[in-house]
Amino acid sequence: MKRWLDDVRRDAICKLREDTCGQKKLEDAVDTVMELYDIRRAGGLLALEEAAKEAESDFLKHLILLTANEVSPKRIIEIATNEYWINEPEGAEAMVDYLYLRGMIGIQTLESKELLMEVLLSLMPVKQRKEYETLRCKQKEEQERLHKKEIRERLSAMCPTFKQKEVQEAIRLLENKMRELPERCLQRLVRDVDCRDLAGCVYAFGQGTRTRVLENLSTRYRDMVEEEAVKWAFSDEEKLLASVNQVMDILERLREMGEVMY
Repeated sequence: MKRWLDDVRRDAICKLREDTCGQKKLEDAVDTVMELYDIRRAGGLLALEEAAKEAESDFLKHLILLTANEVSPKRIIEIATNEYWINEPEGAEAMVDYLYLRGMIGIQTLESKELLMEVLLSLMPVKQRKEYETLRCKQKEEQERLHKKEIRERLSAMCPTFKQKEVQEAIRLLENKMRELPERCLQRLVRDVDCRDLAGCVYAFGQGTRTRVLENLSTRYRDMVEEEAVKWAFSDEEKLLASVNQVMDILERLREMGEVMY
C-alpha cells in the first residue's frame, strides 16, 4: 500500500512542476484538509459525513465518506489510488488530489495536527510554502488578538450578583484583603493559587479589584485567568465559594509564614 501511495505522490510532484499557474490550488487544499481535521476532532465521524456535502470535488467527497464510514486506511488507499489513475488528473490538480488523500489518511488515524500540516506543506514549492506559512502566522496572531479582545470585553461587562449570603460575605472579605495587599505580596499570593480558583475570584470581584489582580499577572497567565473567568458565569455558587475559600486559606497560610502582609 505504501508503494501505491508513493507512486501517486511522485506522479503528482512531476505534474505539479509543469503547472506553475495552478499552485494556488494547493493552499486551498491544505486549508480544506485542516478544516476537516478540526471537524473530525470536534464533531466526530457524523460531523465529518455531513461535511462531505460541501466537498469541492467528487474525489474528496468519496474520501470523506470512506473515512466517516471507518473504512480501513489500507482499503481507502486502494480505492483512492484506483480512482486517481483512472481519472488521471493533470497539473496542480494531481497534487490537490494527493493532498486530499494524504490528509484524509492522517485525519482517520488521528495523526498529530502539527505533523500532518508539516507533511502537507512539504508538498508545496519552497517559496510558496514560506509565503503560506507567513500568511497563516499573521492570520493566527490576528485571530488570537480578536479572541483576547472579546474575552476582555465580556469580562469587563460582567457584574455578577450572588444569592447566598455566605458567598457574598466570603467574596467581600477576600476582596477587602486583596485590596490591602501590597503588589509584591499580591504577586506572591497568585504564584500559589490554582488558575481556576483565581479566575473564580476575578469573576466575582468588583472591577477595581479585578483589574488590580490581573495587572499583577504575567501576560500569558493573565490570558489564561481571563479565559477561565468568563467561563465562571455558568458555574454554581457552591463551586465559587470553594474557590474563594481556597484562595483565602492560601492567603492566611502565607501571612502566618510571614511571606505576605496586609
